[in-house]
Amino acid sequence: MTTLQQYDMIIRHISVQHQTAAPEIQRIKKSRRLHPNYIIDNYNVLFKIVKRKSGQQLHLRYLPASLIVEVLSAYHNSTFCGAHFGVKRAFYKIRDRFYWPNMYKDIVQHISSCINCGKNKPSRRKPDGHLQSIKPPRGVWERLAMDYVGPVPESKSGNKYFLVLTDLFSKFVVTKPVPDNTSTTAARFLLYDVFMIYGVPLEIIADNGSHFTSA
Repeated sequence: MTTLQQYDMIIRHISVQHQTAAPEIQRIKKSRRLHPNYIIDNYNVLFKIVKRKSGQQLHLRYLPASLIVEVLSAYHNSTFCGAHFGVKRAFYKIRDRFYWPNMYKDIVQHISSCINCGKNKPSRRKPDGHLQSIKPPRGVWERLAMDYVGPVPESKSGNKYFLVLTDLFSKFVVTKPVPDNTSTTAARFLLYDVFMIYGVPLEIIADNGSHFTSA
């Protein structure tokens, strides 16, 4: 299962309560006869039916406004999913899974305001001495990418984040729900859920956020 598929599963579990709190979605649900391009599945989740020029018909989960930032962050900001792709690539990835009004405009605005993208644009033309491009791995468990997803609505177990580790060669994924996004939690995840089970990789790549670098 890919990382994006895992994130879609997370969204599926929390989208019902978020859709219930979204007035525009409730209006569509109550007047389905006036909206033939929408369906509601067995979980009471609203989908929009979209037909591509190729003839392909998709059922896209109608994303409430409260989840837009989370999805944009997952598909653009996170190392294992978005890797700070440009507008078009992010748009094509998101539009085949979700729908919401003004999607393209929101993606443009989100990426335009991305601090990391703004910092890295000059470095792509003339890299700083301490910055190095990431070489593609040559084998399994050589180079891994780690990141947090969240916060998401708190589970009964008190978990609000997902820690995800991806092997950049095989795309093998290790993920775990956790209560916070601290460096201590990340260290315990690596020790008990990764190193002691799968062994120590050659390199782990993170975004150098405080939850990975603080003591």
